[in-house]
Amino acid sequence: MSLAGWAETRRIYSQSAFRWLRAGTLAVPAVRVGGLIMVGDLSDAGRAPNAKAAVYVRVSDLQK
Repeated sequence: MSLAGWAETRRIYSQSAFRWLRAGTLAVPAVRVGGLIMVGDLSDAGRAPNAKAAVYVRVSDLQK
């Protein structure tokens, strides 16, 4: 789950969550994935063995 989504589900202002992350006082583990900050259980222990994921990637062609 994203940090902003995590904050929204807990009715916390998202800027407070980002501030806690920078201060190192965020109550859940977090990891930066590109420009996204993912929070929650980041281990593979709770994942189902046949779990699937979808990835959407958009690439702009700047060379013309």
